[in-house]
Formats: sequence, structure tokens, C-alpha cells
Amino acid sequence: VLIGLGFFIYSKGDKSNQNPEEEITINEEVPVVEEQDKTKTVIGQSVEGNDIVAYHYVNDSSSTTPDTDVLFIGGIHGGYEWNSVYLAYRVIDYVKENPEFVPDDVTLTIIPNLNPDGVFAGIGAEGRFDPNNTPSVEKTVPGRFNANGVDLNRNFDCKWQPTSTWRSQEVSAGSEPFSEPETKALRDYI
Repeated sequence: VLIGLGFFIYSKGDKSNQNPEEEITINEEVPVVEEQDKTKTVIGQSVEGNDIVAYHYVNDSSSTTPDTDVLFIGGIHGGYEWNSVYLAYRVIDYVKENPEFVPDDVTLTIIPNLNPDGVFAGIGAEGRFDPNNTPSVEKTVPGRFNANGVDLNRNFDCKWQPTSTWRSQEVSAGSEPFSEPETKALRDYI
């Protein structure tokens, strides 16, 4: 089972009525927790050499060996969709605090950010960040693409074309499917 935010694997809900210039304010403290155990795997690096990290969770109280894998991908568009990266980190926090959330027969893997270079370009942050310190949506547009200027959402082997259109502008989908290190890392991990 694959669950992805953004628009790569799965998108839920109609976002056509969202105002892209509306600023989002989240009034809460953001815990910064660095993983340093077996739950963390580096699956690859971005164009600029930043780690792409997957976090793995199972219900340790279960006597059952998991036979189902669920993959949750937070952000593919980086800084442009920083909120989905933030949500993925919040899910990690929730699962760590509530390990029984993960069903007995499931391994839950969360990749909070497939485009760390884009997050940095869009909001100037690496790893976890405080959502209250993010710029307006229009200022995050450069973060939609990876450091090669490729729209990673379009760099997969599903009706691939070298260019596409976003906001009435031509965007690059890379030189071929999986031409970018971020999409290669995800492909090879899956």
C-alpha cells in the first residue's frame, strides 16, 4: 500500500478552491527530535547530496511478524508543499508516542521529504522546521523543483514526457524517467 501527499501517488480532496496566496499560521511548538536508531534508513541523496530518509515503524507489542508494508511519502515538491513535509514529521511524532497506532501486521515507512533541496530553496530549512517561520506560498515556488530544475512529480515512468505544463509554463520532467537521484532513490527503495 502506498500513500503519498502532494500529487505523486495519491491525492485526496479538491484543492481548486484554495487561495495560493493565503498564509498559513500554525500555533504550536514544533518538537525537534533527531532519530538515531534502527528506525532510520537513508535511501539515497538529492542532487545537492542531502540525505533522503525513510523512518520505519512496527507495533513492538505484537507477536505477529508484519507482512504488509505501508509507505507514506510526505513531500515531493519540496518547499512549495512544505506543509506535507511538516505533516509527515507530525505523523512520525504521533507514531512514536502511540506505537499501537501501527497495526500488528504492518510495517509503516514514512519518507517525510523526497526533495530536501526543494525545501531548502523554498523555505530555507533543512530537516525538521518550524512552520511558523515559512514564507508565503508564492515565495516558495522555486522549491517545487529539485536542484536540477526538474519537477520530480513528472519524473516517474508513468506516461512520461520530457516536458509538461504547470501554471501555464513549460516545466522539465527530466531527460528520461527516473533521471533524477530523488526519484531513483524512491524507485530503488520500493
